[in-house]
Amino acid sequence: MALLINSFSLTFIANCTVPSEPGNGRISAFHTDGSVLDYGQLNVTVLAFTQLHYLCDKQFTLIGPSTITCTTEGQWNSDPENIMCLGINFIYNYIHELSN
Repeated sequence: MALLINSFSLTFIANCTVPSEPGNGRISAFHTDGSVLDYGQLNVTVLAFTQLHYLCDKQFTLIGPSTITCTTEGQWNSDPENIMCLGINFIYNYIHELSN
């Protein structure tokens, strides 16, 4: 947890827990200054404002946002557990089941 001090208040800025990469996909991480972070070298947590970019392998489709950002409250702005890389056959079968 970081402490941000300005002339008006003291603010605690929490870190976010690093999520697992999705099956059939990968994550790129970017620091607040735009520098690329090595996802494999990340600690258990990352600083606020760190962005994660999701990319799926060929023949897989990203379900969920392609980018999430760590907030100052220590939460991702979108739940990483809901981000997946699904094969087209799985998506087709799922849609087919919904229509029946």
